[in-house]
Amino acid sequence: MAFNSLVLLLTLLAVVPKTETAPRYDPATVVDFPVDVTEVREASGDNGLNGIWLTVRTENDKTMNVYLGPASFLKEFEVVFAKGDNIHVVGSKVSFGGGSIILAREVSKGQATLYLRDRNGVPYWHSGN
Repeated sequence: MAFNSLVLLLTLLAVVPKTETAPRYDPATVVDFPVDVTEVREASGDNGLNGIWLTVRTENDKTMNVYLGPASFLKEFEVVFAKGDNIHVVGSKVSFGGGSIILAREVSKGQATLYLRDRNGVPYWHSGN
């Protein structure tokens, strides 16, 4: 009986979806390009990437998701993003959720630049900088 219970438990653990952990910023995969914002959204979940996300379209018409940071951190700044904005993104392209996302380090809109992470990818909302 104990063996059957163990087999059942292991089977359940194998099929229960696991929460994906937040991807890590990788300085070796930094991208730097202009994009157009197609969507701005606030998301929450168990993956550690709660906050503001942008869906953007690149110059070659590719759609990408860009994670900026926690909404509470971004509200401290006067930069607001909206659909149709032309912005410049610098960040790390990483694998996440079966695809690729950009973990933004800097985002420029007009003359304003929002600094989100240091060059090694450490988020400023964690370091208190």
